[in-house]
Amino acid sequence: MRIKMPTAFFLTKLKPRVNAKDYEKWVYSSDYPTAKKMKSIKSYHVYRINGAFQGDKTYDYIEVIEITDLDKYGKDLNSDAGKKLLAEWSNYIGESVTVHGEKI
Repeated sequence: MRIKMPTAFFLTKLKPRVNAKDYEKWVYSSDYPTAKKMKSIKSYHVYRINGAFQGDKTYDYIEVIEITDLDKYGKDLNSDAGKKLLAEWSNYIGESVTVHGEKI
């Protein structure tokens, strides 16, 4: 029997004056280490979007987060560490779309 694991997808666009190298440095120095400490996160990866197969590239990055439990993830984000992480994230990210689903 396959265990269904929720996965969150964040499609993000950097704020207009944010340098991609600065954001990526922050991902490695703060975002990844903080996410690794959250028990609700099984895996977390940020992908730079280099282009689109059709149309224009709408977003700069996609974050893929495998979550053990959505309620626990919400609690982790509302913890002091989670609130700090989201505040820092908002310094870099201007627009985002967040969805979640599960592998079929």
